[in-house]
Amino acid sequence: MTRIKFLSLLGIVAAAVMFNSCDTKPQLDAEALSEKSIGMAAGDSLTAVREDLTLPTTGENGSEILWLSDNPAAIVKDGKVTISRPNPGEADITVNLTAIIISDKSVERKTFAIVVKAWTMVAVEQSEGKTKIMTNGVWEDLNVPEGVIIRDLLTVSRTGNNTVIKQMFLSDSCFVIINNKYKKAEELITLPENMKQQGFLSIAVEGDDIYVAGAILPAEGPGVPISGYWKNKVWNPDTFTEDYFLAMNISVANGIVYRNGKLINTTTSPTTEKNGYMKGVIFTEYKRGEETGEASTIIADGENIFCVSRDNTGFWKNGEWKEFQAGGKTFSFIGPINPKIIDGNLIITASVPPSTPGPNESAYFCNETLKMLNTRNPVGGPFQLGGTLTDTFFITVGYPPFAFRNSIPLKILDGNYSFNDFVAY
Repeated sequence: MTRIKFLSLLGIVAAAVMFNSCDTKPQLDAEALSEKSIGMAAGDSLTAVREDLTLPTTGENGSEILWLSDNPAAIVKDGKVTISRPNPGEADITVNLTAIIISDKSVERKTFAIVVKAWTMVAVEQSEGKTKIMTNGVWEDLNVPEGVIIRDLLTVSRTGNNTVIKQMFLSDSCFVIINNKYKKAEELITLPENMKQQGFLSIAVEGDDIYVAGAILPAEGPGVPISGYWKNKVWNPDTFTEDYFLAMNISVANGIVYRNGKLINTTTSPTTEKNGYMKGVIFTEYKRGEETGEASTIIADGENIFCVSRDNTGFWKNGEWKEFQAGGKTFSFIGPINPKIIDGNLIITASVPPSTPGPNESAYFCNETLKMLNTRNPVGGPFQLGGTLTDTFFITVGYPPFAFRNSIPLKILDGNYSFNDFVAY
């Protein structure tokens, strides 16, 4: 707020105080103001604000409500509060939001203290055969049992109050690390009586719930596999009678389970397969026009389902095929990709063929548009992206890595590490 506006507001308050009246509207409206009056994002509270706020501008009894902030971490304009969170590793900021409640003949004040939370950045990396996790520049070894081999392509995510590390692709050592506690897939399931596990397992975590996709077979004798998933070790079978679904990976959003893989019919000779995804118990086949396709991974956020093709040429959004395009031309990403959903948009970071002769270029796919990384930054090589679309973080994967927030370098990285993935929350 400018000095002129602030003095004008003080003038309004002073003029209102001069009236000696029994007007009780501002007092009643001040009493009615509470934490519930402030519009906050899900999960936020007065002691932990991460996203913008909405403030009431009119009281329940008709008073006008003006607001003041004592810190630029929360800028107020027309009842909207724009939050600017401190960088990872910095201290949280306490801000006083003061309501000036005015009627024609009286005025009241009420102040709410909010805590603007600093960003937290968590990264996972592998160097010299060791796997470490970094939180705001502080490193610690992952708590992994001796003898466990962790391969490349790890992902890190945040769900509820949990930090979750997984392998991006399935392997023979499927595991999850939740808040630095290692859990092997076989420890997260309970087999029905007289049944055995069939094939490999895939893990997803939502909040405090752990889901494992897989299939089971009779422990003795022949039989058709039964596919499904475990939720907190409780088995939930599919309803197929002649088919089973071979899940390659799993995603969970709002309690709904999504699986990418193959629907296999065992009654035909030879067996037949259809590539597609399961939403709960409903199967959708991957179609690319008249042709079929295959996806490498699936992610969902409760509103949209994204399945990226195995050949990195496009993706399915809610079952509809879309090619990767830039400038009216189709393209494909080079090498492994790590898709994410940020603010409802599919985000893919990877390398693309150069627009002019030279090395591959770093780019990311956002909102169905290819965006090149700002080449003015000393990046070089692929990178990972996180945060929000309006407050974006990224870390380069090369040696040494660089961290940026909205193209501004962050001084939280130290050492010659190779990052697999990170999350900012």
